[in-house]
Amino acid sequence: MTSELYVYYKIAATDGPAWLPLLRQMQAALAQQGVEVSLMRRQDDNAQQAQQTWMEVYRGIADEQAFLLQLQQALHDHGLESLGSARHMEWFVPLEG
Repeated sequence: MTSELYVYYKIAATDGPAWLPLLRQMQAALAQQGVEVSLMRRQDDNAQQAQQTWMEVYRGIADEQAFLLQLQQALHDHGLESLGSARHMEWFVPLEG
């Protein structure tokens, strides 16, 4: 059975334009390694708000511990380590039956 990882955090709206290309590059690199990725923001957030909630989604994870190491390395490789403390991670699996 595979898992899905949902990573969400608040980001200053003024920081968004700098972080977005780096996040997309990181996710593209993970996608090349076979991970299904997406990046979203909270629907009711808008550009005028001081903060937005962003969410990274990673699907099809067979080995959670190995993927966490892979994700940590990807954050490092793309200069996104400072997002680390603000990130909240939650794992989900399909319901059986």
